[in-house]
Parts: sequence; structure tokens; C-alpha cells
Amino acid sequence: MQVLYLRAVIRVYGPWTTSQTISADERALAVRRVRYAGDLLADLEARLPRNGVG
Repeated sequence: MQVLYLRAVIRVYGPWTTSQTISADERALAVRRVRYAGDLLADLEARLPRNGVG
């Protein structure tokens, strides 16, 4: 379930990281969220065996 959540965070906030329609503060927050979610996802996927889901 956590993997799905982290993928959703990346999918939702990813476009914000380059958007010029939101403020610089919101863009910076999105960059931090995407980076953190990506790091956690990489750690989880390295520890969990692939089961063909996702």
C-alpha cells in the first residue's frame, strides 16, 4: 500500500516541479515531496521482492 501511495505522490506532484503557474514556494515544496517519495520508493523496492504487481 505504501508503494502505491508513494507512486501517487510522485504522479501528482511531479508536474508541479516544473510548473510556472504555481508559486516558487509551492514548486520547491513539490520538489522536496517528489524527491523524498522517490527515495523512499527506491528503498522499499530494493528491499521488497518483485511480485508482478504495479
